[in-house]
Amino acid sequence: MNALVSLVLLLAAAPARTETVRIEAADSLVLVGTLALPARTPAPAIVLLHGSEAGRRDNAFFRAVRDRLVGDGFAVLGYDKRGVGESGGTYVETPDLLVPARDAASAVAFLAARPDIARIGIIGISQGGWAAPLAATLEPRVAFVVAVSEPGMSPLEQSGFQRASEWIEQGLAPADAQAARAMRTLLFEYWHGDVPRVRADSAWAAVRAQPWFGRVTQSEELFARLAPYEHVPPASALPPAFARAVREHYFHDPIPVAERLRVPVLHLYGEADRHLPVAESAAAFRAAYARAGNAEATIRVIAHAGHGMQAVTADAECFGCLPEARLAWAPAAGWLDTLSTWLEKERR
Repeated sequence: MNALVSLVLLLAAAPARTETVRIEAADSLVLVGTLALPARTPAPAIVLLHGSEAGRRDNAFFRAVRDRLVGDGFAVLGYDKRGVGESGGTYVETPDLLVPARDAASAVAFLAARPDIARIGIIGISQGGWAAPLAATLEPRVAFVVAVSEPGMSPLEQSGFQRASEWIEQGLAPADAQAARAMRTLLFEYWHGDVPRVRADSAWAAVRAQPWFGRVTQSEELFARLAPYEHVPPASALPPAFARAVREHYFHDPIPVAERLRVPVLHLYGEADRHLPVAESAAAFRAAYARAGNAEATIRVIAHAGHGMQAVTADAECFGCLPEARLAWAPAAGWLDTLSTWLEKERR
């Protein structure tokens, strides 16, 4: 083995260097993260975005992506979400998606100022899948986007799909689950100002009379809170945080955002994902990129993978499994290989 080959192999095997970094967001709040650097710099970099959970920079998904991509020659930055870990601010499960998108844009600006960083991309999962493309429309230095398990629909539609999946798993007839989902959607549309009160009240009265209504209230907090009321309360009577989420979060439309993307984008979905309709989401994004003329959009579905790209041994994810089983995250076979292969061209 000659000296040059030995040096290349040594550099490839060298462990990543990590730094704790502080990122100033657009509103001067400080986000604390970890930047992992490969042995050779300057390097292309990737910013990681969490889903809706109170995400920390050391979670299992971030570690798996970081370890793989640092080994591929990328610098990887993950940070604690607002109000989580060492980051400032308040954690909000259902934020205005411009907030995490602007935070991601701030992280890109932070990386762009470093001499050891070259081109920069973003990988977001679930809620982060909505935020990553939005960040790319705000920050022109974003060179590529990977959206993992991004619903091709609004948070309202996605959460309704997930609720219906949960109800069916709990034994509710599919037709009844879809009726409950339709009522849930109608309630949000009423509070959003899109449906008249008389229609909301009429639909609510009909639903309360259904034999399945009591079962739904056992697992749906929204229905449980409203169950005693014959008339749907107006938006002005909602708790302030929930009213804000109705205004700012639930009606986000990811399709116009996709149509504005002018960079390479990869969508990854888990075949066994029950949090969103995979085929419908993929079709919606394919159509959006076709309308926009983005020829650098790729969509891949990973076999035996769930919403978090975790390995799923059954036909689909299980919502009611024991917590320890659901939290035992192991990467689905092949998904990191698919990610690495697509990213090869971004290492230039």
